[in-house]
Amino acid sequence: MAIGKKGMPGIGTVTVLAAAAGMVLFSCSGDGEGQGPDLPGGDDARRLEEAATADGLVPADSQDTGASDPALSHGKDAPDDYDRVFGDGVVHRIDLVIPQATYAAMLAELEERLGQASGTGGGEEPPKGPPPKPGVDACAGLEAGAECSWMDGGKKLDGTCTLIAFGGGILFCMPDEPPPSALPLTGWDPSYFEISVKFDGETWEHVGMRFKGNSTLNHAWQLGKRKFSFRLNFDKYEDQYPETDDQRFWGFQELVFNSNWRDDSMIREFLASELFSKAGVHASRSAFYRVFADVGEGPVYWGLYSLAEDASDSVLDNQFDDDNGNLYKPEGNGADFTHFDAEGFVKKTNEELEDWSDVQAVIDALHADRSDAQAWRNGLEKGLAVEAFLKWLALNTLIGNWDSYGNVAHNYYLYADSGNQGRLTWMPWDLNEAFRTTGGVKDALPLDLAEVSDKWPLIRYLADDPVYFEAYRGFVETFAQTVFPAEETKARMKALHTLVAPYVVGPDGEQGEFTLLQSPEAFTNALESGTGALFPLVDQQHEAAKAFLEK
Repeated sequence: MAIGKKGMPGIGTVTVLAAAAGMVLFSCSGDGEGQGPDLPGGDDARRLEEAATADGLVPADSQDTGASDPALSHGKDAPDDYDRVFGDGVVHRIDLVIPQATYAAMLAELEERLGQASGTGGGEEPPKGPPPKPGVDACAGLEAGAECSWMDGGKKLDGTCTLIAFGGGILFCMPDEPPPSALPLTGWDPSYFEISVKFDGETWEHVGMRFKGNSTLNHAWQLGKRKFSFRLNFDKYEDQYPETDDQRFWGFQELVFNSNWRDDSMIREFLASELFSKAGVHASRSAFYRVFADVGEGPVYWGLYSLAEDASDSVLDNQFDDDNGNLYKPEGNGADFTHFDAEGFVKKTNEELEDWSDVQAVIDALHADRSDAQAWRNGLEKGLAVEAFLKWLALNTLIGNWDSYGNVAHNYYLYADSGNQGRLTWMPWDLNEAFRTTGGVKDALPLDLAEVSDKWPLIRYLADDPVYFEAYRGFVETFAQTVFPAEETKARMKALHTLVAPYVVGPDGEQGEFTLLQSPEAFTNALESGTGALFPLVDQQHEAAKAFLEK
């Protein structure tokens, strides 16, 4: 038997605690073989571009200001121009033109929702109060890792006793789901506003822009910073402006710009995306962008961002046989796969069809009787691309991405791929916490998965199955050698760090309220000696992989 499109012989197919004003905040901050999903703009083209950049033939943030065909730059039938928008070896530049009154309204909405910013600036943390007392009391007499529960706003919260850095270190019952007191900072999307966009000598009018993020947005706001993640939608206002009907940005409808929050290296999102694609996991492409904004007084540098390809747009078009299936962005109740809850599986396609039968079938199959292991595997594989999930799990655990399923019930997509008999395919999302084995209150999963509880059944039940666990183990071994080899990975990290350095520190780097770095040194030392430095992480994870594989 085989799982996935191409199969595999031998098997059946942040959490960050901020106790500010007594509130707990939570970050929201595929099948195939070999080199990963086929994408426009192949490796040869990228190698030529990188070589030209290294030789000084292509400026690192080159801008092609020549005239272009509007049908290609703006038209709905244009192919997705990956080389232009996501080109490797380049730090792109994009300009936002935001009317002064519009920008004021965007900030006013944040203030209404998030309160008045403290404006501490300078990388200092805002004042923090103690964590909620019921959550502390719930762990009285218990040890770290023990199950616990407490009441918040009339809701029972189940969680795990976790050591947090308050008062010299105390145990706190860290909820598996955000408590009601955190809801003002979760489950809310800022409004879209109308702006103009300039790129490569072209201008796009009537573009929708909104800020995005939960802890990322709140944290920056409370610090008095203005480097926010944001999303652009190029045909958001087509009903008001018919000339923008199906307007595209070199083939792309939506683009997501992430602020690199909690990433002093500035390269985590990009590199993790690159490695997942190399491993054959369906993942969004990423690119580096300098963002400038004119809010009435000329262009101001908003800092270096990581562009992420929108999963509901070009990823479906280019990495799957069709884009007609259900795409889900799970979050909250049920997203941990302990039970089915339609509210926990938010649809991003086919929203008008109130049908979650594909998800429900997978959850039912996961929780079916496992006494006949082969029958259980057969049932699960009818609805889930198991090989795709195991590939994701192996690489995600190997690189130390703690802010993902197994710790938090979000930061992934599911797509019902008709090219694979409608099986749900797992896709990673929000990768700024990759290459970090601890988030302060949550640790990355160990490679043996022994500490994963049945609160995360999609990992626990598969790891308990000898056939699936052996497949997972094989992926860890393969990826450690071919996707995440130690010295090659460190060389790639160094090259990317060097590429973006002029736009992070120095005269052309991030400044003032438009940087989330605690200091320029935090970026400079991010590879070798800073907190959460990347090189030691690579070595540590390879040692962990060696120990795991020798068991």
